[in-house]
Amino acid sequence: MVAIIGAGIAGLSCAYFLKQYGEEVVVYEEASDLGAGASGNKEALINPVLSNTERSKEMEWITKEAITLYKKLGFAFKGSIHLPTSEKVRRLQKSNPELIISGEKASELAGIEIPYESVIFYKNAGSIETNKILKILSDKIDIKFNCKVSTPKPQKTIFCTGTPNFNLPLERVRGEVAFISPLTINIPIAYGGYILPGGVVGSSFDHGVFNDELIRQDYILKGLKNALNIDSTYIGGRVSYRLNTPDRMPLVGEISKDVLVSLGHGSRGFQTGLVAGRVLADYIVNKTPIPPSLDVKRYR
Repeated sequence: MVAIIGAGIAGLSCAYFLKQYGEEVVVYEEASDLGAGASGNKEALINPVLSNTERSKEMEWITKEAITLYKKLGFAFKGSIHLPTSEKVRRLQKSNPELIISGEKASELAGIEIPYESVIFYKNAGSIETNKILKILSDKIDIKFNCKVSTPKPQKTIFCTGTPNFNLPLERVRGEVAFISPLTINIPIAYGGYILPGGVVGSSFDHGVFNDELIRQDYILKGLKNALNIDSTYIGGRVSYRLNTPDRMPLVGEISKDVLVSLGHGSRGFQTGLVAGRVLADYIVNKTPIPPSLDVKRYR
């Protein structure tokens, strides 16, 4: 028996892959539904890290693995567009000519006018409906809702929550997204912020701010207007809190006998959380080593 604390993407991924191996699992969730915390936005962007840093190289294999896993679970990806709204993106265009497509081609793919001469296009990227993946991962999983657990269970326990744990170097960061009235676009468009086909526009990242009210919609919509000259109708938003690590990579693995974690997934949890679930299941069942870039031991 494995106890899993948290029914977001990280916890349900652990449960799903352990169940695939024939392990008995039970998930404990303090809220009354799936994805009540950082996993609760209705869409998620699945995309590479856009830089030439060491982290982007580590994230490359994670993104590829996530895409592979999502496809096995029935998801399809049409690609994503990155607009050259910053000097960083323009430099990447010069160093990665194979990723460049014309603005005309981008407009055709996106279904709206892309007012740039050229853009970066990632073929193996896209967005997913988060409630769909959470339902797939939770199918036939024993989940105890309205059940808060802060200390390990007698059996093997995996903590996958959005609050700091175990004196690990985790920062709680506020994120806010906006919802706009339906705008017909075919694929995600990123520009520093992003807009997804279902009308989710993101995102703000506020360090040291703990306010559950919607306070950043003007900032979010201004970014959209500046990037695409789109006048949108704001219909609401959502606030959630994510855990970030100093190196922006998650913390995965065993911190003491029979106590494991999948934490610190930040704003890319629907990539790293899914892969971390597979990694932890392999570690528990097959003793497969945790990749060093993910292993919690790098901070212990």
